[in-house]
Amino acid sequence: MKKITSIGLLGAIALSGSAYADVNVGGFVDAGYRWTKDATPSSSWGVNDGAVHLTGNSGSTGYLVDLGFSATNTWADQAFVTNKYDSGFNWRVGMFDSILGHENQDSNTYSFSNQSHIGSWFSSFHTGALLGYDLSDMLSLSVLVANGTTGNNGNNTSGNTDGFAYPQFGFRLDSKSDGMGFWVAGIFESEGGESGYTFDLGATSEMGGMDLGLELAMMKPAVANADSGMIVSVDVAKDVSETMGFGARFEWDNGKTRTGTDPGEAAMFFDVGPNFQLSENSTAYLDYNLAKYKNSSTHSVGLALRHNF
Repeated sequence: MKKITSIGLLGAIALSGSAYADVNVGGFVDAGYRWTKDATPSSSWGVNDGAVHLTGNSGSTGYLVDLGFSATNTWADQAFVTNKYDSGFNWRVGMFDSILGHENQDSNTYSFSNQSHIGSWFSSFHTGALLGYDLSDMLSLSVLVANGTTGNNGNNTSGNTDGFAYPQFGFRLDSKSDGMGFWVAGIFESEGGESGYTFDLGATSEMGGMDLGLELAMMKPAVANADSGMIVSVDVAKDVSETMGFGARFEWDNGKTRTGTDPGEAAMFFDVGPNFQLSENSTAYLDYNLAKYKNSSTHSVGLALRHNF
């Protein structure tokens, strides 16, 4: 009921403002099936993710309201105001996707039916302010000041709820040129007298219908006796035809504790499978997923049908 009330309220705001600015409506739906074989095998159909996006502007100031819905995930919505100036400066205030990682919170950015393991390391969103500047046509820098994460254990995907008692400070530097991209980002936090950090580095390349990606993350949570965790992710995607593609992703987690209490366990993750362009706005992903630990492993097959509107 709360979600419906929020949608109705924001919809009324958007409609009332349509006399002053154009309101663009878009979004996506992601539904599918997953079969998993582990200690307790399971299978189910479900709505993986979805959202309705309301965007628009009034003069040079723009906004985004991201109304998320899901039967299996609890992603947070986005709601922010933004502005970009001719000088290259820009700002964003409100609730918005994390500055870390290649995937954002919407599943229609995923290369497979499931989120990458490295993506689960990062908070889904920030609540605060993001200040940016275009240093050149190919280089941009952003600086973050946001609320901290409750119980900062280095793996809090619920976002920022601690208020400003323990703020986050972060940065992201992006470079793009001739089909190649590079970024380096970091977030610094403290809680209860402990300090923590997350660094994220990545590179992408697009050549001849093939996309390559490399990402490295290092994390030390703001809790006592925590080691530095590290994960590496490599992915490749190739267009086989105009309507079919194929992808593979390999990830390695060094298993170092992110809570200060758990012993941690190194693990490897592997995803592979095709995707099919069903129509201009619809894509199907079918893939096999393996999670390999020292003394156990988990196998799963996922199917995702995503439609953008």
